[in-house]
Amino acid sequence: LAAVTVCEIDPKIREIASNWFYFDEDEKMCTVLDDGLAYVGKLKSKKFEMVFIDVDNKDSSIGMSCPPKQFLETKFLQLLKGILNFGGILVFNVAARSKVLFEEALGRMKRVFSGGCVVVLHPNVEDVNSVVFCLKERSDFVDWNGIKHLADSLQLSDHEQRLVDEAKGRIDFMSQ
Repeated sequence: LAAVTVCEIDPKIREIASNWFYFDEDEKMCTVLDDGLAYVGKLKSKKFEMVFIDVDNKDSSIGMSCPPKQFLETKFLQLLKGILNFGGILVFNVAARSKVLFEEALGRMKRVFSGGCVVVLHPNVEDVNSVVFCLKERSDFVDWNGIKHLADSLQLSDHEQRLVDEAKGRIDFMSQ
C-alpha cells in the first residue's frame, strides 16, 4: 500500500479513530481536516490511485442518506475523475431508499465515467447500501481478488468487507 490520505471534516472523528481504533498517522497515513468538497477543489496536481467517498447526509428524509447530493453533482464527479491516475478507481458508498435518486446518481456517474466503467455491488435486496466503483478507463475485466486484497489492506468494516466478498455474483455493468 503506497499512501492513504483521509479527509475528515470533524476533528473529533480523528481523535476517536486514534483513541479507539489505533489509527496512527505517519508517512503512509495522514489526515486532512477539511470539508471533502473543498479539499478536492483545492487539489491541482495531486493524483490518486483510488478515492473512497463515504459521507453521511444528516437529512435522511430525502431518500438518499449517503452521500449528500453535492458529492454526486456532475461538476464534483468531474473533479474526482480529474484527481485519479490513469486506471484510477472512484468508490462510493451509496445508501438510497429512493430508487429514482439512486438511478439518477448512477446516470451522472455513467456520463462522467463514459470512457470507463461503472460497477454496482448490491449486497442484498433488503440493504439500502450499495458500493459503486467508477473506473476511469475501460477494463475488459475487474480483478475482484485485487479489490478484495485492497479491502483487506484498508481494514474495511465487516459490512463493507461483506459487500466486496458477496459482490462476485451480483455485478451490474452500467456502461460499456
